Amino acid sequence: ASRLDDTHAAIIDVLSAIPAKDRLLVTGHDAFGYFADRYGFEVLDTVIPGGSTQAEPSSSDMADLVELIEAAGVPAIFLDVSSSTALADAIAAESGGAVLVIPLHTGSLGGQGAGAGTLIELLLSNAHLIAEALS
Repeated sequence: ASRLDDTHAAIIDVLSAIPAKDRLLVTGHDAFGYFADRYGFEVLDTVIPGGSTQAEPSSSDMADLVELIEAAGVPAIFLDVSSSTALADAIAAESGGAVLVIPLHTGSLGGQGAGAGTLIELLLSNAHLIAEALS
């Protein structure tokens, strides 16, 4: 428990570099609600609508997301490392090409050397990747 408390404090420290106005997330699917609530972020939208990883966005869904990303100035889309990046890459390209697609571990730990071999490593790795992308 104390290691997790220390990790939580470290995550708060890492994320402190992100101004409140920039704490906006666009994700592959709705996997970051708890993270957003805990650390003061807003999940603006998801690449895959409706929360199902099997859903396919319509062309109007994609156009709406591009418009939202451009209007909010979102610099990154965060996806699970096991997800295809094809849709996110297309949305990023349509958003002017300056939007990064950042893989995060959300559903499972990473293999040895992936920086997410334990829960604590996963949490810290994701926090660092989010902070780098949004700072």
